[in-house]
Amino acid sequence: MAVKNFFRWASHSLGGHIVLFELVLSLSLFIVFLAQKLADGDITLGWVLWALFVTASIGAIAAILAWFTITRGLIDRTRNRRE
Repeated sequence: MAVKNFFRWASHSLGGHIVLFELVLSLSLFIVFLAQKLADGDITLGWVLWALFVTASIGAIAAILAWFTITRGLIDRTRNRRE
C-alpha cells in the first residue's frame, strides 16, 4: 500500500517527480560512474563529490523537464475528460 501511495504522489507532483528521478536515474548513474572509476583504480574524494553533484543535477533537470513537458499535460487531459 505504501508503494502505491508513493507512486501516486510521484506521478502527480513536481516534488514527487524529483524524488523518483533521483532514486531511479541519479542513483543508477552514480553507481555506473563509481564502478567505472573503481575499475580504473583512481578514485578520489573530489571526484566522488563531483559525480554526486553531476548525477543529482541530471536527475533534477530530467524530472523538471518530464514534469513540464509530459506529465502536466497528461494530468490536465485526464482531468478534462472527467469533467
